[in-house]
Formats: sequence, C-alpha cells, structure tokens
Amino acid sequence: MNESMLQACSLSPLQQAVVIKGIRNGFAEYSSYLMALPATPTNNYKPKLRSDIINTAIEREVLNTPAAALSVENKKASFHEYIVLRDINRQVSVLVQHLPESRQIMSQSKYRGEFALYNIDRLISEGFSEEDIEQLELDFDDYKQVSLSLEPRYFQFCVVVCYDGNKGADARIFEGALAPNQDQWIYRKEITHVALDNLEHNSATVEVQLTKLKTEVQESNYGLRLKDVR
Repeated sequence: MNESMLQACSLSPLQQAVVIKGIRNGFAEYSSYLMALPATPTNNYKPKLRSDIINTAIEREVLNTPAAALSVENKKASFHEYIVLRDINRQVSVLVQHLPESRQIMSQSKYRGEFALYNIDRLISEGFSEEDIEQLELDFDDYKQVSLSLEPRYFQFCVVVCYDGNKGADARIFEGALAPNQDQWIYRKEITHVALDNLEHNSATVEVQLTKLKTEVQESNYGLRLKDVR
C-alpha cells in the first residue's frame, strides 16, 4: 500500500502517541489497582478490569490532547462495553483491542465487522487500485462501488490498535485495519516506540507482513469470547 493512502486513512504520529500513552498509563494504573485488592481464588474480573482502566486512561489522554483531533464515544455490543475514538477531521474510527501476541488476528465479531465494512471502499476512493486489492488476495468484484451512492468522504475507515494485555508494560503495540470479512489485515504495523516526546525524531514504524489467514468461527451476537480477553 502506498504512503498517501496510509496518510489518508491511518493514524497520525500524534494520534498514535496519545493512544500509546493511554495504554501505558492504563497498565500502570491497573497494576496499582491489583496491589490494593485482596487475593481471590479466581481471577475472572481481571481482563474486564484491565480493559476498563486502560480505556479510561486512553479517554483521559485524548481529552487532554485536543491537538490530536480525536473524540471518544462509549459504545456497547450486547454485554461488551468499549470505546471508539473518532478523528474529528476525517471519517476514521479507532478501536483499541486486546490481542495476544500468539494470535495474528482477532476472531470474527459482528461489531468489528460493522466497523470494517467500508474499509476497502474507502481505500478505493483514496486511489486503491485493482492490483492493490489482488495483492491482498481479495476479489476486486466484491468491492466495486456499483451499488453505493455515498460520496467517498462518507466511507468510514476503521483502524484497530491492539496490544497483548497479558504482557503488561512490556506489550508491543500495533496499528492495523481489517478486511471487511475480518479474515486478514489490510495493513498492520508496529507502533510501540512512538511517543509524544520524540515525534519529530521517531524512527519509522515497522510494517508486519502477514499471510492470508483462515477465517475463524464467527462469534455469536456481539460479545467477545472469554479467550479474547484473557
């Protein structure tokens, strides 16, 4: 994918840095919470507590950094609550998700699929070519905009920022975008080392090349499987 398309749809370095700072602060706050809590024979609450604290920290960083041009919405899919970041100048949404490093991609879910629905249409409107789609092993005919009357600026593009919550402060952080069928990444790159204090001198992010993956069993309703949030 060429750089102009990435710039049109992906996060800016400042936006990356704000989200990363929120994730890092969230991990630190989560560790403090755990130290204050009594020991329990089971730990079912931990993944949800970690997610809530990290989401809260991200929201705080977004609100404290208006230059990033992001807003925050609280959403709910069945019993799963989550936040969506919105670029206020572009039709770009951001989901922040836990993804174990042992897995290359999330299981299919209805709500992620709805966010990814127009990713290819948006890229086509930004100049994505038939050859680009073929390189992703996607059927170009499935993404021709023959029945879509929306202007290109109304095609939502969804970015996913993912981290392995089990790694804590050592977690690597990735930015990517899912194909509409959620069986592969359109692009995925590591952004771990992007920081607010070194944006001008930040080294280039590393793009991760992934092979086409087999589609996993689709989740029922909107909820996440427990294995997704361990």
